[in-house]
Amino acid sequence: MTKQRDNRKKKVFRKTPGGKTRKAFIKRHISRKKCAVCGKKISGTLPAAKEAKASKTEKRPSAQLAGVLCNSCRAVAVEEALKVREGVKKSGEVELRFRKYAGMVLGRIEGGL
Repeated sequence: MTKQRDNRKKKVFRKTPGGKTRKAFIKRHISRKKCAVCGKKISGTLPAAKEAKASKTEKRPSAQLAGVLCNSCRAVAVEEALKVREGVKKSGEVELRFRKYAGMVLGRIEGGL
């Protein structure tokens, strides 16, 4: 029977030095959300453990792509989308890691017009 404090922990089987297999309980490390492009921590978001207790407005950032990209990557994605819209660049010329997000921004710009 497991202890009550171990019920929420992740269960992993580990081999002991004696060669036997035992069940180990590992506490989960909850980190902040990271940028999908560069991997930096996203400012203005809460860790997952605190997010459950937060209000609705604290959970959702209001800026476009704010919960997915960091500020610098988001600025590049918006800039690339505007270049495609103005005809300076073609959508195929946008850097591959920003292409998906530039398309999302472009769809939102054209949908709002």
